[in-house]
Amino acid sequence: MTIIQPEQELITLINTFTVKPSNQDKLVKLLKEAAEDVMKHMDEFISY
Repeated sequence: MTIIQPEQELITLINTFTVKPSNQDKLVKLLKEAAEDVMKHMDEFISY
């Protein structure tokens, strides 16, 4: 379980992707796989 503490420095990233409508499903799949396979295993990863 991740614990958020006031003294920690947190960074919020907001990314905007511009893709053709025909590629939207591919992008969503790629981002979902990256989050599930890589990002959520990083020590300080927090997702809401």
